[in-house]
Parts: sequence; structure tokens; C-alpha cells
Amino acid sequence: IENTGANLNRQIESLKNEINNIYRNVDEKLQKEASAITFFNHSYGELNEKTMTVPVTVTVTPKEYAENSKVFLSFSDKELEMKKQGNSAFQCVFECGIFEEFGDATILVKTDNETRAEDPEWYMEAPFGMYLPHLMWGPVIFDESQFTEERGLVFSGDLMVDSFDSDNEEKEFVSAKLVYELNNETVFENDLTSLLGSEERETFYPINKTFPQAKSGDMLTVYLLAEDKYGFTQKIICKQYECAKEPEASTEINTSLIILDKNGNVMYEGEK
Repeated sequence: IENTGANLNRQIESLKNEINNIYRNVDEKLQKEASAITFFNHSYGELNEKTMTVPVTVTVTPKEYAENSKVFLSFSDKELEMKKQGNSAFQCVFECGIFEEFGDATILVKTDNETRAEDPEWYMEAPFGMYLPHLMWGPVIFDESQFTEERGLVFSGDLMVDSFDSDNEEKEFVSAKLVYELNNETVFENDLTSLLGSEERETFYPINKTFPQAKSGDMLTVYLLAEDKYGFTQKIICKQYECAKEPEASTEINTSLIILDKNGNVMYEGEK
């Protein structure tokens, strides 16, 4: 009886999945039928290293349009008219800074006094990841640090860097360092440039540093800086440690990637 019941439940679940798939397929077909476009594509061109911009090409084919119809690409506060290519396609090309994020795009088909809007499901993110090296998963410090009033802070452990790997020589970092700040003042730096280009997927860097000047209540912040050939610096905070007698005072940081330009201006900051 138990086996029969289990088989019956499996058959019911399988039937539910088939019904859900049918509904999903019907919804997709209905959306496609209601869509104002039959084809949409976007592509990014080569990086202009002087302006740090890239050309973006957008191509769309409306499902229905008249001879006097005009097609526009709308995003942010911009509305770009697309030029007809061949019999049915429309296209536009515009320049985009690698740190510019425009948000959701919309295709507008205007005929006389009628406008049809279509969402191509394209969120226009900043394309810097296509052209700059990146810290893949960020650094992690396995902490064995201790603080005492007598010795100060002994900060030790291993820095695991799974970040300097790049499949494109044009997208490699040129320098890297680990920076230690005590109460927002730099007190020490470790040069990690020698780790760049390592063939190992994961690189461990031993850390053993004593800060005798540390006092109870002080905060040590450790972060990784990696600079690329364009002068952009990527920053990720690895660890924050509050000096206190209780070892639980060590604070794990879930931080986002920050990218700075040569002048220290924040060009990009991901969500935390």
C-alpha cells in the first residue's frame, strides 16, 4: 500500500509539472503574439582608451510598421531614433561610458498619433566588466588574530586571493597591495604585485603583523587594492577587527566592489 501511495504521489507531481509547463508555454506564446517586435539584439564594440567609452549597437525588427513609422530606443532620459536597415530592421549606435548604467530599455514604435511600447527585457548595466580585470570572488582572510593590552594587536592568518586570474592579457592588473588602517589611518602595506599572473587558481598569502600601538576600542581595517593598466583601482575590504579582550569582537565584512579612478573618485560601487 505504501509503495502504491508513493507511486501515485509521484504521478500526481509529474502531472502537475506537465500542466505547469503547458501554462508556461501558452503564456510565452501569448506574450510573443502581443509583442510589438520580432527581433532584438544589442552588442558592445571596442573600447576607446582615451575616452573610456564603447559603441553600443542596437538592432530591432518591429512586427508591424507603416512607411511613416519611426522606431526609437528609449532609456534613462534619452530617446534615440533608429535608422532603417534593409527591408524590416532598425538600428542605432551610441557611445556609452564603461561606468554608465542606464537601467531598463524600451522600444517605441510610433505611427502617426499612435505609439506602441515594448520591453525587450534589457537592463543596461555599466559594461566595465567586459573591458577591465575584476576581483572574481574577493579576498578572504582566515583570521587567527588576538588582542591584549600588553602586546597590542597580533593580526595573523592567511589571505586567500581568488581574483588575479584573467583570460585576457589586456585585462590584467599591474599592481596590488594589502592595506592596513588603524582608526582610518594607514599603518602598514603589503605589496602583493608578485602574486599577479599566478597560475594557481587560489593563492594564499601568509599574514603575521603586530600592531603594538593598538588600544582597546581601536578598529583595524584591512582591504585589498588592485590597479589596472588604465589607472583604475579596485578595492574590497577584507576584514575589520575591533580591538577588545573578547575574540568575538572580530567583525566579518560583507562588502561590495568599489572602483576608483586615478584621482580617487568613486566610479562604481556595487550593492552591499
